[in-house]
Amino acid sequence: MVAGQPGTTSYRYQEIASTLRGQIQSGDLAPGAALPSEAELRRRFTTSRNTVRQALAVLEHEGLIVAEHGRGRFVRD
Repeated sequence: MVAGQPGTTSYRYQEIASTLRGQIQSGDLAPGAALPSEAELRRRFTTSRNTVRQALAVLEHEGLIVAEHGRGRFVRD
């Protein structure tokens, strides 16, 4: 599904994941870099904690980021 095309649906978490994915692919978020906290992402995207978590789960599933308990989420090397 592609946002902005007739007949397609885009969910907020997909838009957030897409934005972060783009930052990773462009090098704005380099390998090993810490992602902003959930609280910061909630503020940045003006959305709920659950929506941010869904977006981050997508990126984890794609293998782009890794979560380290007690430390946060990082761009995978």
